[in-house]
Amino acid sequence: MEHKRTLIVLLIASFIASFVASCAGKPLYYWGHYEDVIYSKFNENASPLNGIELLLDDKKRASTKGLPLPPGFHSHLGMLFYEVGNYSMANEEFLVEKKNFLESSVLMNRFLKINGSKKQ
Repeated sequence: MEHKRTLIVLLIASFIASFVASCAGKPLYYWGHYEDVIYSKFNENASPLNGIELLLDDKKRASTKGLPLPPGFHSHLGMLFYEVGNYSMANEEFLVEKKNFLESSVLMNRFLKINGSKKQ
């Protein structure tokens, strides 16, 4: 009798685990190197050029996978472009962030205004 009860509990647990695993589905965003680039930038003072290279690669991969990039991705990439003096690319990234995440509009407008005061 105890053996049957244990078997039933294991079957139920297996069913629940299978059900939960099947609900996982597709991820909401493609994160790629984004978190690592932020960590490296603020904790290791990493080169902006290295971050740009990694994030541009992530943009291609996200597009290939059909996944959007997370909030802040484009603004961070824009800031990296700004740091190296590529103001036109910085503007492009700020505008994409503003378009994709309306709640970032106020901050992106400030970045665009500051960036607009630089020579293009």
